[in-house]
Amino acid sequence: MKSEELLKEIEACKRMLEGYRSYGQFVGEAIDAFSRLSEIIGDPSEESLKEGLKLAETLLKEMNPYRAYVPRIGIAIDEILKWIQDNQ
Repeated sequence: MKSEELLKEIEACKRMLEGYRSYGQFVGEAIDAFSRLSEIIGDPSEESLKEGLKLAETLLKEMNPYRAYVPRIGIAIDEILKWIQDNQ
C-alpha cells in the first residue's frame, strides 16, 4: 500500500474509533497511536520508523482480542507494519 493510501486508511480508522471512545482509555490511546503513526508515515526517518514499528506492534497486540469486531482496523495495522518493514 502506498503511503498516501495508508494515511487515508489511518484517518478512517481514527474516525471509526472515535465512536468507541467511551469503551475505555485504551481507545483514546489507540487514536493517539494512529495519529503518531500518521506523522511517522508522512515524514519517515530511521529513528521514527523504529518508533513506529514498536507502536504498531503494541497496537496489534492490544487490539487482537477485538479484531473480529473491527477487522478494518486490524487490516490497517497489518498494512502499517508491512509499510514500516518495507521502508526500514
